[in-house]
Amino acid sequence: MTKMTIEIPEQDYKMLKLAAVHFGVSIKDYVLDALRAKEKILIRDDGVVRVLKKETVKALEESRKKGDKFLTFNSSKKAFDYLDKKIE
Repeated sequence: MTKMTIEIPEQDYKMLKLAAVHFGVSIKDYVLDALRAKEKILIRDDGVVRVLKKETVKALEESRKKGDKFLTFNSSKKAFDYLDKKIE
């Protein structure tokens, strides 16, 4: 067994620790599980943890390659109005 030590900013350490606690595992197990699963882990600035499945990562990467633009809306009503117009 090999021991590894890394230096990371304190904020990143806190986010990593928060993510591990969220899943109920140690930091070591959290990192190793993520590596083994080859899934991308997204931790937003507000501490929300998301594990992106391979299919999601692939779709995002394809979208970036195409240069697709993401739409944003201030409310769900505006989003639904936009979708209604697209369907008509």
